[in-house]
Amino acid sequence: MGRPGERYPAWVRALQGYSGVYVIRAFDGVGWPIVYVGESHHDRLYGTLTRHFQHWRRYINRERPFSRHDPGLWYPRDGVTVAALVTDADDAIPIQYRLIRRLRPRDNLIEGVASHPDDDTSTAPPFPGDRTNETDEVPF
Repeated sequence: MGRPGERYPAWVRALQGYSGVYVIRAFDGVGWPIVYVGESHHDRLYGTLTRHFQHWRRYINRERPFSRHDPGLWYPRDGVTVAALVTDADDAIPIQYRLIRRLRPRDNLIEGVASHPDDDTSTAPPFPGDRTNETDEVPF
């Protein structure tokens, strides 16, 4: 994603005005695990993705640590790799949920439940809005 202060790569800037999903991998000292899967279904893929590389002041309330207006997690630009897939707006959320279920990213929260690899979701119902088949190919 480049260094702090540099322009984002051309392929990232080209995401402006589109909907889609993205996957972020962060170097953990050993490898590049998937840490986050996100989406934009309002043609703001560029802004939704790049907010993860901007410093935010987060107000954490012990009783409600996250809110709908929480800016999300921050990752260092020079310590990640990113893949993005442009989709129709209606397909972004179902693809995101399918990717979270399959890839089990460390930092995703779905309805307050972490998608950590230790969580047992083998009997979990489909995520809300997931109109996809579990046998569908993952697009990344």
